[in-house]
Amino acid sequence: MAKKLFSVKSKITALALCVLLLIGTVPIQVSAAQTSSNVTLLNGMNGDADIKFAKLGNTDKQLAVMLMDYGDGPEYFRQLFYSISNGITVSLPCSIKDDNTTDLQPFVYSQSESPSKNDIIITWTDADKKFDSNITAEEIAGSMRIGIAVMNSKSHDFPFGAYNISVGENANGGNNVCYYKSRVTKLGDKILVTWAVCKNVENNNGFFSIEGMYYNPTDNTFSTATNERDSNGKLLPMSFVKNRNYISDYSVADINGKTAVLFQEATDGTRIADEMYTAVMNPEGTFPFTVKESDKNRDLNLAVSNTVTNLVLSGKYTSLVELSMPCLTYYCNGNLYTVSPTSTTPEG
Repeated sequence: MAKKLFSVKSKITALALCVLLLIGTVPIQVSAAQTSSNVTLLNGMNGDADIKFAKLGNTDKQLAVMLMDYGDGPEYFRQLFYSISNGITVSLPCSIKDDNTTDLQPFVYSQSESPSKNDIIITWTDADKKFDSNITAEEIAGSMRIGIAVMNSKSHDFPFGAYNISVGENANGGNNVCYYKSRVTKLGDKILVTWAVCKNVENNNGFFSIEGMYYNPTDNTFSTATNERDSNGKLLPMSFVKNRNYISDYSVADINGKTAVLFQEATDGTRIADEMYTAVMNPEGTFPFTVKESDKNRDLNLAVSNTVTNLVLSGKYTSLVELSMPCLTYYCNGNLYTVSPTSTTPEG
């Protein structure tokens, strides 16, 4: 059940961070009193750098993960970098996976406590080949996979390197399967890595799902509730949403011991191939805080145990709010709502 939290009286604005790439580190001049000032980290960044911040373990340092133009063809090639700040200086950005392919949609999860200190999990959408000016929309979408990297907050190393998750019969995905929009969520004592997938980028409608696997960053292993495998021994992912139209965004939470997924589903025939083509080939048209007319053509749905309930019909502007709290939150027409556990129903 959705509960209204409060009304937003003013427009929601977003602060775009700029970047200054220097050799070594960049000094930061900021104090607690400077609440109305912007802090410049880097200048000259592309508009869709998609910067994510996370606390670096039990320290006062912060990790920044960002997309940066790289190589000779920046219009076809943005790579994922990270930088560490101690509040005084910012380290020179370093590549997380130097494979010379396009990276998109980074997500960062930081554990508060981890015996191994492998406590920073970074996921993103990662192309498995290079793009050029002749590439088609379907080829771009069909090359997208989910990248994962784990950082040790003490050593700042990546103990397992960075790689792409491979799952089940679609381990390689062929050239017709698109993985995108990964998330990391704490569910009880387990960590769940999820992603959206379109299993037929050409036919599109009715081929979208949200899948995932439990991940142990201490020993770099995956598991599921049943640990079922395909004929080749590949672990089959768990499925939380099946056979939907284009899923533009989603969030995951533990609602009374059940995995609940709040997701936006297109009602206007939006094609994943077109969305990926625009994100890769026309970054100026995908500034992350731009509201598009098509954004209102989205149903807002809640899925629990693969049962889907519609919360908001298309025609209204909705957006999801990412929280570390055990609830799902969304914005709709000036109000914030939450889906959270209750004592009277088993599924919240």
